[in-house]
This record gives sequence, structure tokens and C-alpha cells, in this order.
Amino acid sequence: MDHTPEEHALTPDDALDLALRLHQGGQYKEAEQLYRGLLQHNPNRLEALHLLGVLLYLQGKNEEGNDLMRRALEVAPDFAEAHLLLGNGLHRTGQTGNAAASWRKALDLQPHHAQANANLGRALLEQGELAEAESCLRLALTADPSKLKTRCDLGLLLKRQGKTEAAIAEFRQALAANPEYFAARSHLAHTLMDLDRLQEAEDCLREGLKLKEDHAPSHHNLALILMRKGDRSGAIEHYRQAVQYDPDLTEAHSNLANLLAEAGQLEDAARHFQRTVELDPDNTVAPYLLEIVSGRAPARAPIDYVKTLFDHYAPTFDGHLTEELEYASPQLLVDAVQGARPGARFENALDLGCGTGLTGERFRPLADHLTGVDLSPAMIEHAWEREVYDVIREADIEHYLERSDDTFDLILAADALVYFGDLAPVFSRLKERMAVGGLFCFTTEAGEEGEGWKAQHTGRFSHNVDYIGSLAQENGFIVIHTGIATLRQSPSGPVTGGVFILQKC
Repeated sequence: MDHTPEEHALTPDDALDLALRLHQGGQYKEAEQLYRGLLQHNPNRLEALHLLGVLLYLQGKNEEGNDLMRRALEVAPDFAEAHLLLGNGLHRTGQTGNAAASWRKALDLQPHHAQANANLGRALLEQGELAEAESCLRLALTADPSKLKTRCDLGLLLKRQGKTEAAIAEFRQALAANPEYFAARSHLAHTLMDLDRLQEAEDCLREGLKLKEDHAPSHHNLALILMRKGDRSGAIEHYRQAVQYDPDLTEAHSNLANLLAEAGQLEDAARHFQRTVELDPDNTVAPYLLEIVSGRAPARAPIDYVKTLFDHYAPTFDGHLTEELEYASPQLLVDAVQGARPGARFENALDLGCGTGLTGERFRPLADHLTGVDLSPAMIEHAWEREVYDVIREADIEHYLERSDDTFDLILAADALVYFGDLAPVFSRLKERMAVGGLFCFTTEAGEEGEGWKAQHTGRFSHNVDYIGSLAQENGFIVIHTGIATLRQSPSGPVTGGVFILQKC
């Protein structure tokens, strides 16, 4: 039942004062009844419209709050605070453009309004409008230097502009004002990590954990740093603490599972992969790795897994492989081909799993026509930029070989077959696509004696040399080159593999 001022024998001003006191004391239901009673008595009472809107926002009733703020602005179009609050409510309901318009109206009325500048600056930062965003954020901090979230937003903006030292200064200033402001600590640590200043990043996080031992994101970030430093046992320890303090921290479960799998703790790894799947049902990576550590590996990596993996990897693929992992497979294949057939030139070449074109780039001078095939649209986009392929097809390797009518005298697969365990279907289709005398050149990850192929905790497969030889013989190939080499580095050490050249009989 609504309580009107008359029912309480209160004047409207007394009722408003009582409602505000109840509101501030957390007695929202009683305060709301009084506000609504006032509006029944006078639908245009500005204070009641404004305060009831604020109360509804506090209760998460954003659409109703927006309606009240609009009504307040009909009564008082120059009410800057109502424009601000309406912008906030619109932003919470996903109406970013309308929110920005409301904040701009607030700033038209009060150009130095700290919160309106802060909110508009953050929205502009999210939209990539950095120049105007910086102006707004700096105005907000001039009006109110204590706004630590705004200072962090400015730091993030400066980081996006490439001004990393200035960004670090903003994050440090926020931490100086409040050492327990963990958002600033996280941003600072990540920025230091980006600069490879790992010890400073580690010190920053450890200092924070002294203040708040149960801060799960800090444990997670510290684990990331320890991984980069090669301290895998330390990383496991802090990932465990991260998921202990926040059991729903998906990325920590996933990373922990990978490290445990690498360490041979398969049962424990399976538990954390399972938790990853529960927290992120759309994840295409964890279910596959769960199968592997549970001893139920399929005969090849799922197509969705490979596509997702390389779509995410594409932006940093070249730099990470060539600069950090010393990726050698393309050059190893070129050297092997030139050693087996000095001066050879090929009429029609095919690069399976072409990725960004690192292998195609090496072989382009040897081929009149070069076709690339890859599952990942993001990788293909980068491959086109290299301008080394005449044609690129977005397709699974096995499906492409099955459906193509072309014949090739050179087929390449640098680190592509590692996503297949059982290679028999691939070899069966390859022999149909190869010209007599043509070369099939590829790398594998080295397998143990007595095992044809084996799923690894990385999600890739290893293959035994004898297994490759047997498949070659069964499908009409002769082995003209076999070598063992370091294909690349990895966090756990060099990755050794086979370098093969087969010739179609």
C-alpha cells in the first residue's frame, strides 16, 4: 500500500525528508513508497522523480530508473545531474551511443563535471576515439584527482598510444593513492610484462598479495609471469591458489590444467580441464585436451579446435614463432628439397596448413604456381598480405585433398600433420593429388620407438619414423630424405621432429 503524505500527516517537504533519510539508511522499500506517494500527489515533483530514479538504479531496475530520469528532465531540462544519471543507466542497458549523448548534455551544462567527463572518456576509449577520450579523462582528473578508476583509464589510453612509461606513471600514481587498488596493480603488472620487465611485474604483484593474500587475479597474473620466467612449479602453485580463492576463474583452471598435463599429472589435469568446460561451455580447446589427458584421444584434432586455436594465434603468430620460438621448419624443408634436387623448379605446388605464409614465402621462388590451404580465416588474411600465393583455399586439409581435382608436383606440410594422429587417410588422399615423380615434403614431431602415433598434452601428435616409412610404402611413395632436427623452441625446451621428403612412384 502506498503511503501518501496525508496518510502520515506529513507535509510534502517532511515526507521527502523522511524518504531521503530512509533511502540513505538502506530502507529502500519504505523510501520508495514515500517517493511514489509524493508523485501521486504531484507527478512533476522534481526531487521525488530524481531520488526515486536513483533508488531504482541502486536496485538494478535500470529501465525504470531511465524513465524517471527522463521525466525529471522534462520538468528541468537543464538538470545536469539527471543527464549524467540517465547516461549511466543507458550505458548499463547497452545503449552506449545514447549514453554518450546524455553525458555530453551534462557537460554542455557543466563542462568540468568530473563524473560526466570520466564516463564519457571511458566510453570514447572503448570506441577507440583516443584524442577526445584523453581530453575528457584529463578534465575529470583536474576536477577530481582522487578518481583512481579514471586515472587507470588514462593509463590504458596512454598504453594504447604507445606511451608506456606515461601509462606506468599513471598506474603507479593510482597505487600510491591506494595500495589496495588491485585494478591499477594488475594494469601495471601487465604493462611491465609487455615490456619484458618481468621482475618488476613480479615484485608489484607480490607486494599486493602481502596486502590481500586471497586476491585470486593477482595469483593468476603472478603465475603468468612465472611461466614466462620458466618457473613452472611456481606457476602451478599460484594457479592453484587462484582457483582456490576464485573457483570460477576459467583461464586459471585452463592454464593450470595445461601445466599439470605437461608435468604428467593427468588425473589432476583432467579435473581442471573438466572445470574449464563447465565454466565455458563454448570452449573448443578444453574438451579436446580433456580427451587426451583422459586417455581417449581421437585420431585427429577436431576441426573447430584447430580453427579456433589459429584464429586466436594469428595476430602474434609470425613474431612469436620466428623471434621467440626460433621456428625453423620452413627453412629445414627448403634445405632438404634443394639438397635432394639441386636447382629443381616445380610447376604446381601446394602448401597444406599454409598459415600466414612462412613456408610459402621460402618456396615461392621454386614454384610457377603456389596454392595455400588453411582452416583459419585470420591466418589466411595474413597469408594474402605476403603476396606469395596464387590461390588460397579456406578448408580442412583432408577435405581439400578429397575434393580437389588438381595434380601437384610439390606438396608441403610444415607442422601441419601434427594435428593428425592417424595419417593413413591423409596419405591415401595425397597419392591421388600427386604427379608421378612429385615430392611430398613435411615435418612431424618425433615419436617414440614402437608407437606409430601418439597424442601429446599440447594437443599435437607425434609420429614414429618407421610409421612414416610404412605409410609411404603402402601409398606408392619412396622416402628420399629423412632427417631429425630441432623444429622450434618451446617453454619446456627444444621441439625435435622429423624432416621428410617422399617421392611419388
